[in-house]
Amino acid sequence: MTCNLTVGRRPIWLIALPILCVGSFGVASAHDVPTLLLFRMIQAFGAAPGLSVGPGIIADIYSLEERGTAMGIFFSVRTSG
Repeated sequence: MTCNLTVGRRPIWLIALPILCVGSFGVASAHDVPTLLLFRMIQAFGAAPGLSVGPGIIADIYSLEERGTAMGIFFSVRTSG
């Protein structure tokens, strides 16, 4: 079995997660406000795909009747964080 990184949502996650981690480590080690803002911007680039790819994955997993509940749980957890 080969790993195809050109199709699907997996490559987006594999690219976004390291960007999010770099941004998070930078925010944790920032000593001044400009550095904090720079790493918050990097962190946002890493976290943004979760807003679009997450509901797509939910749409793939759940049937039409169950999708509303799953989306509600996803977005309530997302906004309460």
